[in-house]
Amino acid sequence: MSAALHATARAIGADVAPSTLSPAEWDDAGRAAGRIIVAEAAASNAHLRTLWPDLQSAAALEQGLRMAEDVAALAQALEHRRRWIERMHAETASSFLLLPTIECPTPTIRDVAAGGARLTRLTSPINLCGFPAISVPVTAGALPISVQLVGPPHSEDALIDLAERVFVAAGPAGAPG
Repeated sequence: MSAALHATARAIGADVAPSTLSPAEWDDAGRAAGRIIVAEAAASNAHLRTLWPDLQSAAALEQGLRMAEDVAALAQALEHRRRWIERMHAETASSFLLLPTIECPTPTIRDVAAGGARLTRLTSPINLCGFPAISVPVTAGALPISVQLVGPPHSEDALIDLAERVFVAAGPAGAPG
């Protein structure tokens, strides 16, 4: 993944500087996002509770409702969200973030079914802060890779322009040129 990121940055002539965000911060933000998302989904669908037993996600919805009712834990997740937004403002104040969309090449159905693929570890923290982001394929092959570009609030136009540069640089074969 690191090689694909560096190749992508080189292909568009971007300077690369390491992020100051630690893996632990990403994981904490992901957990807060998960708690908030599940609680909100369950609360917004609570009126359909009589249908839940017929749904594949019934257990998750029940768990989410319990999370929504755990006011202290939800308040803690919302406070974490506030701090994460501050960190992301600092991190994107003068640059865009370039990171993998997922931690591995695109997983197979078997990988996902076996639970071996953490598909939202790198995207849910961005969802938590609400910053604009876009994923762009950078390699084409048996298991393609994409990168995620993240910008500060209200940078959608510049982010789309950057994504187009990445896409064009990846070329028809999908590999950064």
